[in-house]
Amino acid sequence: MTLVSLGLRPSLHAAARKLDERLPVSLAALYAKVNRCEPAVLRALVQGSAQRLAPLAACLPEQASLPGWQLRVLDGNHLPASDKRLAVLRGFRGAARPGHTLVVYDPDSALVRDIVACEDAHQSERVAAATLIESALAQQAWIADRHFCTEALLRGLSERQACFIVREHARHPRLAERGPWGQCTDIETGHSSQRYGSTQTGRSNRTTNSGSKRLEKVDNYLDKHRCSPTTCWPCSSG
Repeated sequence: MTLVSLGLRPSLHAAARKLDERLPVSLAALYAKVNRCEPAVLRALVQGSAQRLAPLAACLPEQASLPGWQLRVLDGNHLPASDKRLAVLRGFRGAARPGHTLVVYDPDSALVRDIVACEDAHQSERVAAATLIESALAQQAWIADRHFCTEALLRGLSERQACFIVREHARHPRLAERGPWGQCTDIETGHSSQRYGSTQTGRSNRTTNSGSKRLEKVDNYLDKHRCSPTTCWPCSSG
């Protein structure tokens, strides 16, 4: 698995053939073992590898992208569709989607720090990302696309005293307050301006004396700074 993950072998079959003499089991037994590996095992392998390689990465010349902060890039990776079909899918033109993963990448050390493997290719990335947010720490800055710009994920990072740099989604979260845009300043790639914004959400259960439960609105504010960058050259979307 390590040889395939590092790109040293194109497939599990090729890695097994290379270790043919040192592999004490048959290919059928190897595939049966891999098929029974739970997603939690894959996550533990990635976390353990990152912990062992972190001291080695610390010996390299320091290249902090954001001094004083530990960057974490959260992104999804959909596995390519498989050409080896199940019997029930051989009559369809579209290849079956085998699944997807959510990856937490540390760009300064070039290490994948955490991962969540989703066996269901149609499982929501936002729901699976909640598991990764639980490992957020103070003095970390999480970077993600607008797909992860939800109230639950942003509030989860804030509660763990971590910061976030997330592209704003057009529909959520809804801002309760908006401040005026600040003065436009020059940056390395163009111009940028920012303004203050906050969201107001939250509900909690309260038990009455009679034992019944009712929903009560609780005002929770999450402060944000909205940044509007303008590049000096067109991007992929214009």
